[in-house]
Amino acid sequence: MSHDWSELSGDRVSRRTLLRYSLGGAAALTLAACGSSGSPAESAGAGSQQARRGGSIKAAWNIDRFLTLDPQRTTGFDQLALLVNIVEGLTRLTPELDVEGALAESWKVSEDGKTYTFKLRKNVVWHNGDEFDAQDIIFTHQRATDPELGSANANLPPMEVTAPDDHTIVMKLEQPSGLLLTQLTAMPGAIMGAVNKRALTEMGADKYGLTPVGTGPFKVTEHVPGDHLTLTRHDKYWEAGFPLLDEVVIDLVPEPTTVQSALLSGDVQFAHILRPQSYEALRRSPNLVVVSEPGVGWSGMWMNYKSTAAPYLADPRVRLAFAKAIDRKTLIQKALFGQGDPGYGPYSLAVKWAYDPKVPTSQDYDLAGAQKLMSDANVSNVSLDFMTTPGFERTDQVLADMLGKIGVQVRLTSVEKSVYSARGYRDSNYSILHSGSASDPDPDDSVYKYFTTDGATNTFGYSNPKVDDLIAKERVTPGRAERAKILWEIQNLLISDVAAVFTYHSRDLLGMSAQLKGYQKVPELRSLRTVWLDK
Repeated sequence: MSHDWSELSGDRVSRRTLLRYSLGGAAALTLAACGSSGSPAESAGAGSQQARRGGSIKAAWNIDRFLTLDPQRTTGFDQLALLVNIVEGLTRLTPELDVEGALAESWKVSEDGKTYTFKLRKNVVWHNGDEFDAQDIIFTHQRATDPELGSANANLPPMEVTAPDDHTIVMKLEQPSGLLLTQLTAMPGAIMGAVNKRALTEMGADKYGLTPVGTGPFKVTEHVPGDHLTLTRHDKYWEAGFPLLDEVVIDLVPEPTTVQSALLSGDVQFAHILRPQSYEALRRSPNLVVVSEPGVGWSGMWMNYKSTAAPYLADPRVRLAFAKAIDRKTLIQKALFGQGDPGYGPYSLAVKWAYDPKVPTSQDYDLAGAQKLMSDANVSNVSLDFMTTPGFERTDQVLADMLGKIGVQVRLTSVEKSVYSARGYRDSNYSILHSGSASDPDPDDSVYKYFTTDGATNTFGYSNPKVDDLIAKERVTPGRAERAKILWEIQNLLISDVAAVFTYHSRDLLGMSAQLKGYQKVPELRSLRTVWLDK
C-alpha cells in the first residue's frame, strides 16, 4: 500500500489529521494557523480570569542533584522534565500528545515521506543573545549523532541534514519515518533539543551541562549543584506574551516527605513529582491542586531467557505462570498506594490512539492456573535471584511474595542504581528484575528498544522475527489508525509469547498551589511556560 506522506505537511499534526489520513481523506489537509498557543488570556486563563504577568515561585524537584542538563547527554526523567522550560526542538508536544511547531513554524513532507523541509522562525533569540538560525540545527544534529558523544537517545533515523538558507532545514531520510516529528521535540527520549555551539565551545561540556543555553521561555541564571537552580524569564522569547512568570526557583528536595511538607506549608508552590504515598494527604488540602493521570510507559518483570542460574525462564509456560501469579490490583495497592493502572501490555492509557481497551488478559491473575503451569513445566521448589535497587524494593518485595505462592523462593538482591543499570540494561547479568519504559510519547518507544531482536535494552533475549517485521512496518507507516492496528498485533504477540510479565502503568503525579493557574500538562513534562500566579 502506497502512502502520500505530504498530508503531514503544515504546522501541526493532530489526532484528527492522522486519523483522517489513515481513513483515506481524498485531499491533502491544509494545516495553516492551527497552533494551540493563542494569547496568554486564552491559553493560560482559568475560566473567565485574566492571566497576570509577573511574580516568582518556588518549585520542588524530588532529586538530590541534576547530573547534567545537556539535552543530548541526559536521560533522567527529572532533568528532561525541567529542560522543556529551557531547551526547544523543531517541534513540541501538546497536552494531547499532538505535534506542533516550535523552532520550526511549518514543514512540508514529500509524497514519498523521505524529505522534510522545515521553515524556521525568524524571531528566535538564544539566551546569550545570539540569533537562532539553520546552522544551529545542523550543529545540533551533528553532535546528537556523533558516536563519540555516545548519547543514549541517539535514535534518529539515518538522514542527511542541509540548510539551503538561514531559515530552512532539509532532512533527507533513507526511508520514511512515522516517528520523526515526535523525535524532533525536546521530549524525553528525543535528542534534538537545540544546542548553542558558541556557548558550548566557550563553557565546555561540563559547565554547559550545569547552565545550558537554550531558546526556551526561561533561562538558567544560577545553578548551585545539589541545592537549587534559578530560571528567569527570557525577555526575547519568540512566543508573544509568554512566559508569564518572572522567575522560578527550583529547590532540589530528595526526600518525598519534605516535598509533601513544603507543599502543605506553602514553602513551595509546585512539585514536579509526588510519591504515591503522599497523594491522599495532599489531595485533601483545599490550598492545593493535585494531579494523577496515566503516565506514558509500562512496568513489568524482565525474565532473562539466557540465565544459566535459572534456565527454566526460557520456558514460556514458566513465564506465563509468573504472569498469572501476579495480582495486579493488590500489587498496585500495596506498592503504589493505588496510584497505578493494571498493565497487560506495553501501551499506556495516556497514548489514547494506541491503547487497545480489548487488550488480551491471558496474563491475568490466576493462582491455580499458575501452579498448574509450573507443574506442567516440571519446575518446583526453585530458588531465584531477583535483582532490585533502592526505590524499587517495595514493589519488588510484593512481587517476590506473590511468586513465593507458586513455589519460587525469591532472593531479593539489592544493588546500587549504577550497578543495576549496568547489569540490567547493558550486561544481561541477572535472572529477573522489574523495570520497563517511561516517557514514551509515541508507542514505538514502548516496544522498539525492548522487543526487537537487536533492541538496545533487550537484555533478556526475546526474539520473534514476526515482531521484528511488524515493528519495522509500523515505523514507516504515517497514519495513526493504520499504525494502531499494527501496534496491537505486536502487542498480542508480546503477550502470547510472554516476552515480559506486564504488571502496571504508573500514574503521573504532581502537585501545585491553588494560586497557580494556566498549567498545561503534557505527560511527564513540566512546562511552566503558560503558568501564572493568582496572588
